[in-house]
Amino acid sequence: MATTKVQSEHIAINAISGTIIADNAITSVHIAQNAILTQHIDDGQVGTAQLAADAVTGAKLADSSVVTANIQDDQVTGDKLADNITIAGTLASTGVLTANAGVVVDNITIDGTEIDLSSGDLTLDVAGRINLDADTDGDVRFKDGGTQYGQIFHTGSDMYIRSSIDNEDMVFQGWDGGSAITALTLDMSLAGAATFNGTGAFSGSSLSVGSSSLSQAQISVRGTNSGTNPAATGHMASALVLYNEHNTDNSFSGIDFNNQGDLVDSRIVGIHKSQSSRHGEIAFLVHNGSALTERMRLDKDGNVCFAGCVLRAGLVNEMWCCGGAR
Repeated sequence: MATTKVQSEHIAINAISGTIIADNAITSVHIAQNAILTQHIDDGQVGTAQLAADAVTGAKLADSSVVTANIQDDQVTGDKLADNITIAGTLASTGVLTANAGVVVDNITIDGTEIDLSSGDLTLDVAGRINLDADTDGDVRFKDGGTQYGQIFHTGSDMYIRSSIDNEDMVFQGWDGGSAITALTLDMSLAGAATFNGTGAFSGSSLSVGSSSLSQAQISVRGTNSGTNPAATGHMASALVLYNEHNTDNSFSGIDFNNQGDLVDSRIVGIHKSQSSRHGEIAFLVHNGSALTERMRLDKDGNVCFAGCVLRAGLVNEMWCCGGAR
């Protein structure tokens, strides 16, 4: 019998139903390409039970033909997807993305409480401020290869900056004329002894050295100048300079010697007798139990005036007073 084709226009609508056709009697080889379109299939007529495993692949789907509206909720699960999913375009999510095994972005790995960069530098570049907010005392720790070397934190309302390695210094550096210089070094092996590379200026009204808990406190001024003329400019190897910026005559600067009760027992005063001619005098004062009283003065001509008597060295019981020998 010759092969005869029955055209679709010779068959009444709905004349052939699924009950008239044996199972698997019509396969894809019996259907011309693109002969059955979506408009020929009622909604819900083709379910997963009618499709063989792996029968529908991406090559058989037109671009954008499958959209989320065509997929029932929770129908696409992990076991229906290959182990690795590659998305060539942009993945947009309006919900929360959960990745409990970590997230890898280029060579940055974010996993749990740690962010790792496999190579290179990490830059935080923000349009506004960078805020570090640590609820445990504001504690920020600095490490190198896992070893902590520095720490910033607060106790109460006080801020602390700490060098974490035993006996290691804190060094403050900057740039001066294109060269790195050390401005200040705090030596932790010497209880924080401070070494300034340049001069130090203090704008407060007093400078305290030591405390009542120390048995000894001192100020050392060191230099290496080999000059031999103490009156020549630049010959001083070291000097303690006291300034009085008041420009009137008889203004003075001084050094006080205080007792345990912070009361003055004695004083040495440099007096600016004449600002214009640079005449100066030095006065020595001591407290007699009632008042601080001047006892000796050296004037510009080398004259020394004593308020009391002077015991001449080598002469027993001989004292010189302003009125002569006794």
